[in-house]
Amino acid sequence: VGAGPFRLVQYSPFALHRDCILKRNEFYWGEPAFLDEIRYVEDLVSDVVTSPEDVNRIRQLAFESHRVDFLVVESEVARSVDEGTSSMIGHSFYQESLPYTQFLIFNTSQPPLDDSHFRRAIVAATDLSRVYDPLPINWEQRLLPAEIAPNPSDIAGISHDLEYAVEEAAASQYHSNSDDYDITYYSASYGFFDDRMAILFDTWRENLGLRVNHEHATSAFIAESIDGGKVDVRVVEASPLYPDPYAVLREFVGAFGASDEESDLAKVERSILVAASEQDKVVRAAMYEDIERTILDQALALPLLMNWGGVDVITQPWVHGLRIPKFPSSAFHGVWFDESAPERPLH
Repeated sequence: VGAGPFRLVQYSPFALHRDCILKRNEFYWGEPAFLDEIRYVEDLVSDVVTSPEDVNRIRQLAFESHRVDFLVVESEVARSVDEGTSSMIGHSFYQESLPYTQFLIFNTSQPPLDDSHFRRAIVAATDLSRVYDPLPINWEQRLLPAEIAPNPSDIAGISHDLEYAVEEAAASQYHSNSDDYDITYYSASYGFFDDRMAILFDTWRENLGLRVNHEHATSAFIAESIDGGKVDVRVVEASPLYPDPYAVLREFVGAFGASDEESDLAKVERSILVAASEQDKVVRAAMYEDIERTILDQALALPLLMNWGGVDVITQPWVHGLRIPKFPSSAFHGVWFDESAPERPLH
C-alpha cells in the first residue's frame, strides 16, 4: 500500500467505527487494479462480544447480508458452503501456508543473557508444544523458511530437553545465582499473543528459576528503550518480502540499538551485513546458512513458529481472482466483480 496497486486514503483507528479505505493507485508501475476501492470492515464485532461462537455468527451474518466479500473460516464451514448445506452462498478455496517466521531475540549485552550456556538452557527449557497447544502450528527449529533457504541437513535448533537445559545452566557462570536476575519483556499488545508468551515465560521460571517481568508499554516507549539498549528480549515477526534470507536475518541488525560491540549478537550483526554485500549468489547463500547455524548453535534466538498452516477462504459468488500470493504483496490486485455484484452503500 503506497507503492503498490492501492493507496491509503482514510485510516481512523480510534474512531467509534474504525475505518481503513484503500483506492486504486493511478501511479502504480504495473497493470492497474480492477477494483476502485477496498474497505476493511473492523466494526463487525463489538468489544463486549467475547464468545467465539458469537463472533463467528456476527461475521457470518455480515457475509450473508453482502456486507463483506470474503471471510477466512474453519474448514468445516468451507465444506458446508461447497456442499450447499450452509446459509452462506459462495465459493471456497484453500490457501496454502505462507512463508513466515517469528522468533525471540536475546540481548547478549545483558546478564544473564551474555552467557551462551545460559541461553542454551533457556531454549532447551522451552516447551513450545505446550505454548501453542492445541493450535495447528507447523513449528520447525529454523529461522529461515524453506521457501528461501532450502533445507540444509546440518542446521537444527536446540530441542526441548530438560536434562540438557539443566546441564547447560550448570555450565554457565550464573549456575548458582540465576534467580538474582530478572528479565523484562515489554509488550504493546494484549490478548492471545501475550497469553502464549506468559506460558513460555512460565517454563523458564519452572525449569530454571529465571524470573520474567512482563510489562505493557506504548510503542514509543519500547522504541526508545530499544534505542537505549535497555531491552532484554524482543519478539520479531518477519514475513520475507523477497526470496532472500536477508529479509529475515536483517531483523538481527541493530535489534537492540547501541550495544556492546564485542557481544555475540553484535558479531553476528556484522556477519549479516557482510553477507548481504556478497555478489555471488551461491557464496551469499552459504554465508547466510552459516549465520543461521551460528544463531541457533549459540542460542542467540528462540524460533517460535514458522507458519500457522493453511486457511480456508470463502468468497461471494461475484468475486473473482482473490488469491493470497506466496510472498506478501496485494492479494487484491487481480480481483474483479462480475455483473451479479449487488449495489450497496459502502458506509
